[in-house]
Amino acid sequence: MSFDPALKKKLSALLKNQIIFDEPMAPHTSFRIGGPADALALPNTVLHLQSLIRFARQNQLPLTVIGQGTNLLVQDAGIRGVVVALSRLDTQISTDDQHENKVLVMAPAGARLKTLCKMAIHKGLAGINFALGIPGSVGGAVMMNAGTGHNSLDQIIENITLLSSNQEIRVLEKKHLKFNYRRFCWEQSSKIAKEPPVILAACFGLSRSTSAKIKKDAIRVMGQRAKNQPKTDHSAGCFFKNPPGKDGAGRLIEMAGLKGLKCGGAKISNQHANFIINTGKATSYDVLKLKEIIVETVLTKFNIKLETEVKILGS
Repeated sequence: MSFDPALKKKLSALLKNQIIFDEPMAPHTSFRIGGPADALALPNTVLHLQSLIRFARQNQLPLTVIGQGTNLLVQDAGIRGVVVALSRLDTQISTDDQHENKVLVMAPAGARLKTLCKMAIHKGLAGINFALGIPGSVGGAVMMNAGTGHNSLDQIIENITLLSSNQEIRVLEKKHLKFNYRRFCWEQSSKIAKEPPVILAACFGLSRSTSAKIKKDAIRVMGQRAKNQPKTDHSAGCFFKNPPGKDGAGRLIEMAGLKGLKCGGAKISNQHANFIINTGKATSYDVLKLKEIIVETVLTKFNIKLETEVKILGS
């Protein structure tokens, strides 16, 4: 769809300098791939976000919410309607240490997970080092229940603040939250309406330690990641979920003989086979063709069907 001049004028008046029309999504994703969004909105307050959501619904505009653009593949034709990036919302992280057994850390959805982990190291707070090196925002990480083989965010979350589909700001405690592997099950979490909510913030419970001890552990974690994962290449992180069993997706792809395989500008990383990397001029077509080859080959060889962890947006 394309916005008529009257609609563009109304959106511009609503958000002023916080909206861009016909904006290529490639610069806004870690994959550096993706066609244009009809409109890219970058609200810097919750009030602006609420106004935008109301406007989109009143005018029947498709609405897509993203964080820092990691763990995403935007297709070459782009995204219709309005894409809302939460990266400019309040990113101030705060702590509450008035609890005997833990320190509560409150992080807005737009804050980088990397920033949260660095703050924990500085303050000597243990429990979130496993997330070091996971890219993206706090909100996106919660929606994906980001984690590693050692832990995941659902194990340390105390509550989340969200904007429900009827525009109410709610706080849901841990007992009301349902998570699965690499997924926040909003439809199974109590008090949430049928449409997906927008996560505004998350509160994590961390334990007291010392900065020196946490930093030592962080160096170990980051050393392992640097050794095993392609950190300098453009990618969306691990492309497939790990299936049940002893062999993860990367190991299965490697055993299938696909490591290093290329399709156009997309390539299966030689360092970690569960990473599809953009070698410079990859298109979403290249990535999806490579994905298709991987899924079919692993299914044929091992009778295991891999599921994507990366979210595919657009058309």
